Amino acid sequence: MSNAEESWYFTQNGERKGPISIDLLNSLVGKGKLDPVSDLVWGPGLNDWTKAGELEALKPAYAALEAEKVAAVVQAEPDAVAAPQPVLEEEDSPPPPPEYVPVPTPVLEQQDAEPVSAAEDNEVLAAAMEERRQKRELEQGLSRGKFIGGSFALHLIGILIIAVIYGQLFMNLGMELENSLQMAEQMESAETQKSMLSAGMLANAVSLIMTLVTVLMVISRLTNLGMSRWNFLWFMVPLANIWIGYRVVACPAGYANHTTLDGAGKGLAFLYFAAMLLPFVLIGGIYFAASSGAFGDGTELQSLLENLQSLEQLNQSPLPDQH
Repeated sequence: MSNAEESWYFTQNGERKGPISIDLLNSLVGKGKLDPVSDLVWGPGLNDWTKAGELEALKPAYAALEAEKVAAVVQAEPDAVAAPQPVLEEEDSPPPPPEYVPVPTPVLEQQDAEPVSAAEDNEVLAAAMEERRQKRELEQGLSRGKFIGGSFALHLIGILIIAVIYGQLFMNLGMELENSLQMAEQMESAETQKSMLSAGMLANAVSLIMTLVTVLMVISRLTNLGMSRWNFLWFMVPLANIWIGYRVVACPAGYANHTTLDGAGKGLAFLYFAAMLLPFVLIGGIYFAASSGAFGDGTELQSLLENLQSLEQLNQSPLPDQH
């Protein structure tokens, strides 16, 4: 008998017993030693203790036991209502029945099974339940790979949609971007500003949808990590958002319980923190280059800043009256 067949546990009068095979469980049912309601069973395919009468593998045995009880009752009823028999005289009395010799019931033993102490039994059961719990955690929420892939696809699609919105706007207006002065003059018209306002509203709507979907993905990912869904609020707290971002990007499923970072998680953690430091490195490099005169005397940069300021003032100015 394999170990897989001997992995069933049961309770009897509140006491846990096992492991035994499913055939031995059926034998106990046939002998009426396993109550279908008060006694519980647990084994392969079950997530928790289940009433013995609700286990599919034991239902045929319970049905056969019930049929035997019904047959016994039906057989006993005619004897209960039968007419009284005349008392036989001594000479007509039948011979007494032979003496009943009970046949010993064979003891159910497990072949090749070593005795298991109660402590070892509890350890085996606890390990099996823990394995099942961890398996359920892996099946809940977004996994690390799905979260990273889904986030990348979501933001890529959002950026493409916003690019199409503004690209179509410039194509419809026939705006010449080669000359910043012509661009500024064209933006003074009411039609241009209305078109840009509509495009901005569409872009904001796309950004809002992306934000809501991202929040739902983060909540699902936190569930996969074994953390509370309310932890997504840490994204609104400076520095804490870096920590929660590290959790959802790099940590494997159930990390809140086992706190073990695998090889892939270590690599993702390195890339994550490197991406966090990259903007500071770039800003420092630009500042150093500007201080050393790498951008010349700064005339071109000053001209660009002035053009950007003029465009911002035009966007903030009220729309001109239409005539």
